[in-house]
Amino acid sequence: MIFIKLFDFHCDTLSKFSNYESDTNQYEFADSSCFDEYTQVFAVYVSSNDKTPEISAEKQLNAFDKLKSQFEDASGRRAVLSVENASAFGEGYRNIDAFISKGLRILSLTHNRDNEYACGSSSKIDTGLTEKGKEIIAYAEKCNVAIDISHLSFNSIYDVFKIAKNPVCATHSNSYSICSNRRNITDDMFNEIVNMGGIVGINMYPHFLGKCADSNDVIRHIMHFLELGGEKNVAFGCDFDGINETPFDIKNVSDLQIIYKKLENLKIHLKTIDDIYYNNAINYVNEFLYGRNR
Repeated sequence: MIFIKLFDFHCDTLSKFSNYESDTNQYEFADSSCFDEYTQVFAVYVSSNDKTPEISAEKQLNAFDKLKSQFEDASGRRAVLSVENASAFGEGYRNIDAFISKGLRILSLTHNRDNEYACGSSSKIDTGLTEKGKEIIAYAEKCNVAIDISHLSFNSIYDVFKIAKNPVCATHSNSYSICSNRRNITDDMFNEIVNMGGIVGINMYPHFLGKCADSNDVIRHIMHFLELGGEKNVAFGCDFDGINETPFDIKNVSDLQIIYKKLENLKIHLKTIDDIYYNNAINYVNEFLYGRNR
């Protein structure tokens, strides 16, 4: 067994609790004993179809408190809060401060569909960010909350690039060049993220990896981003508990050991592998969100 550090930028465990009304204290996390340290970003997710997004979001925010107390321990496990779809805050993002007070660190403006802030990745008429979207980005950045472009439309993404003052992230997106799904990012977008010092988390959803996906497809996306100069900009955003399929040989975070070994076999420098698994992500959170080394 190899002992490594892992930072995973995205999972939907909070919405799983909410959907099934289960007690977080009864949930058994995937075995993380193979990790020296493990930081997991937990997303408050609100569906575009949700008729009561504020209520759904509040339930998940309360679940985060319980989950965090269960998840974090002296062995080096840490929980970070994100929001997937700013509709969670209510109209005009009136409740955003309640999330910030609970430790919100990453914000995606939309899920797949359009809302009052931006166009989503499945938009039929891609008009980009709205004025309200530009406003919430400015407020979030002022509060050291990172902007996540993973679920935005292409025009919305380029609008974010134009106005963002801090490095942005794509917490759970892959390479559009390898798999042409609108949830993935183009090489041009990746280069923009690299130039601003942002980060991209590799998603484990087969629809974003390639047909009949396994760990080798995960490697393909990682290697492509590395070839574009992303040694300091690639991480993981696995999307577990939010996807109904996984790669053939990657079922949960503990299986990421397989990818680690395969990257070693490809003669990727161990420092680069460790950066992908942990250092790039923790540096992004520490340096860019908390204002260190600015």
